[in-house]
Amino acid sequence: MWLGAFETPEEAAGAYDEAACLLRGSNTCTNFIHTHVSSDSPLACRIRNLLKDKKRAKEQQVVGGQCEVGNDGLLLQI
Repeated sequence: MWLGAFETPEEAAGAYDEAACLLRGSNTCTNFIHTHVSSDSPLACRIRNLLKDKKRAKEQQVVGGQCEVGNDGLLLQI
């Protein structure tokens, strides 16, 4: 999952921490000790939208066809 471009390594690490906490919960391993995660942040909204899109793609499988999930999380008909 691409989180964006950041000016400093610290900003990138903070974005990683926020995404990790949103996806895996508050007990996940992070770069910084106290990572504050806001459920209303732009990153949280982006992650929710990506997860909704992935779920929607799985629900739209072709009936009777074989599908597999690609590296980008989208379904591919094979």
